[in-house]
Amino acid sequence: MSGKDQAKSMATFSAMDAGKLGQGTQRLLTAGGLISAIARALFAIPMTAMADQKTVTLKVEGMSCHSCPYQVQSALKCVNEVVTATTTLETHEAVVKYDDAVMNVAALIMATAKFGFPSFLKPNDPSQTQ
Repeated sequence: MSGKDQAKSMATFSAMDAGKLGQGTQRLLTAGGLISAIARALFAIPMTAMADQKTVTLKVEGMSCHSCPYQVQSALKCVNEVVTATTTLETHEAVVKYDDAVMNVAALIMATAKFGFPSFLKPNDPSQTQ
C-alpha cells in the first residue's frame, strides 16, 4: 500500500470511527482539544513532586576529548528523574539536578559508569542543594 493510500485509509478510518466516539473523545482528536488536555495534565502535577529536587556535582573520570562531555550528559539524561545535566571538559565535572524523592546519587554514578565514565560525588561541594 502506498503512502497516499495509507493516509487515505487512516483518514477514512478516523472519519468513520469519530461518529462512534463520545463527545469528549472527539474533542481530543482536534489539535486544540489535545493541547488543552496536555495543559490540564501538566497543571495536575502536584507541586510537592517538584519540591524534592537536589543539585550535585560529580567528578567524572575519563573525559579526554570534546565529545566526552556530551556522552556523559547523554548518560545522565537517560535517567528519568534527572531534570538537568551539564558537563564541563576542563573541570571534568557534571552538575546534575534530579528528583531526590525517587532516586539517589548512586543511580547517577551507575549511569556514567555504563557509558564508560566512572564518577564520584565531588567532596565538600557548596553547590549541592537539599
